[in-house]
Amino acid sequence: MDPQHQQGLNVVSRAIPRNTVAYVGGINAYTRTYMLCKDDQMIIIQAQPLLTHEQCFMSEEQYSREECDAKYQLALEYIQNLLPTIEFGKTNWGYLVKSREGTGYEIVQKSKRLRKRRCPLWAPLIDEKEITYTKFWFSSNWGGYWKGREVEVVVGWDDYWAETVEWFTLSHWALRGLDITYEVLGHLVEPDGTVVGIVTEAETGRLVQYRDRPLVYDAISRIQQRGLIYTGIERYNIHILNGKVRLSSNLGALRYYGDPAELERKASIIHWKTLEKLFAFLNTENDPIPRPSYHQLWDVSPELLPAPPSPERRICLIGFAFYPPENEKRRRYKAPGDTQTHCHRKEYILSVDCSTSKQICGGIGSPQREDLGPNRRLNVSPPQWGSSRHRKLTSRRLLVKSVHVDSE
Repeated sequence: MDPQHQQGLNVVSRAIPRNTVAYVGGINAYTRTYMLCKDDQMIIIQAQPLLTHEQCFMSEEQYSREECDAKYQLALEYIQNLLPTIEFGKTNWGYLVKSREGTGYEIVQKSKRLRKRRCPLWAPLIDEKEITYTKFWFSSNWGGYWKGREVEVVVGWDDYWAETVEWFTLSHWALRGLDITYEVLGHLVEPDGTVVGIVTEAETGRLVQYRDRPLVYDAISRIQQRGLIYTGIERYNIHILNGKVRLSSNLGALRYYGDPAELERKASIIHWKTLEKLFAFLNTENDPIPRPSYHQLWDVSPELLPAPPSPERRICLIGFAFYPPENEKRRRYKAPGDTQTHCHRKEYILSVDCSTSKQICGGIGSPQREDLGPNRRLNVSPPQWGSSRHRKLTSRRLLVKSVHVDSE
């Protein structure tokens, strides 16, 4: 159910219009993927990677990143031209391959099942169709609404991000009760019950400032007391909401150490020296203005992909022309003995039926000849039904003439 129909709210506008395809993210590295969305239906289009596994760890000076990105965008244009061939909702995966004729590309759709992950489930299960997405930060981090509440979702749409979702879920579970993370609202599941993501409240806190130093030190100390090391201490990962510390959804940086000595050694460097450098920088910056989390300021509009225009339909102009029967000639009448008299006549074509052209002159509407004098007219008398001049109607057309003869 859409949130604009829940609890009387009407404040949610969809980022992707109905019946429109949008590119919402992808990967251009060890694999090449394009994530498309239409009417809340997702599909991943996979293509041959442009980079080798070794190039992914090289500096950009060792290969042309600009050229690689240009090829990635070119393939997106190929996919856009093939949008009419994609059946959204049929499969979750597709492959961009050379066509059988070898003259272009085509998309072959196949369902792909991700590896199942083991993670504890303690929150409600949320069907993925219950969320209306309005923001797309990364290919796996989206924002939207669920039951009228603003939420953020981490989605595991491939094996890598499915593993990331597993890490996030385990980290939230390990930090339960400390009140230092954004609230977990549920686990995102597919119709078959497979867990594919985690749903949390929206990250609306501000970035940490120097005056928050006691709150942050206390939160990190409580994490360490559980035998955990948080390796994600950065300004953009630590938020303050309603006077409390909130760690961002980047909780995959949480590690457990069972050995207390190893824990202390790691904590002295990863926790305390890192925090010392962070607050030294914040003290130098001395910025009193609260700053929102970075991704709240990012452009989250998906790239709409309008379907290619269909070929113009051929315009066919049909003209109709009606002619009298071939053996019916136009005649000119004049009065006997008067060489100066000319006949002017008007013809009216009526769509009737007659058997032969003889009936036209000798049947219906044939003129009754008589001596024509000055100022006399040629009369046309209709036939009498049942008379010998009446013939059975057929499918041929009849030309009925009303002839007026005027003497000059």
